[in-house]
Amino acid sequence: MTAERRLYLLRHGEAANSKPDADRPLTAPGRMQIDTVAAGLMERGFPRPRLIAVSPYRRARESASVFVRHLTSETEQPQLLTSETLVPNSGRYALGAWLESLPSDQWPVLLVGHQPLLGELLAWLTDRPELSATVSTASFHAVDFGVLARGCGQLAWQVYP
Repeated sequence: MTAERRLYLLRHGEAANSKPDADRPLTAPGRMQIDTVAAGLMERGFPRPRLIAVSPYRRARESASVFVRHLTSETEQPQLLTSETLVPNSGRYALGAWLESLPSDQWPVLLVGHQPLLGELLAWLTDRPELSATVSTASFHAVDFGVLARGCGQLAWQVYP
């Protein structure tokens, strides 16, 4: 029997409408959105991620930075890494292969990224296409699964700013 794994998905906060896309920073309300979600999660005592993988896009990196500040009181800080598999249109197959390669001691994992990728992954894992649209700005989703395959995951909960 395969052990359950928990995957967290965090979409970046509201970003400025500037170009190029990869350089768009968070807006002040975007930072506040991430602060609100992170503070709420910490108050609930959610199981902390051991690994935080972040898109190289500026708004995702800034969102991860705001989120991680809420973990500073913890004795064990999660590993933080940047991954090209989290850019907006990289595809869930590449992301899935990367997730499958992670050792068991890296879980739970938090992905900080973008639509449509995070929505596609959530919909595919749960086999609930309607969930793709729920991945709104600064939303946080927890998915439990044993096998990384279509329909093998269950949405545990969601948090919105």
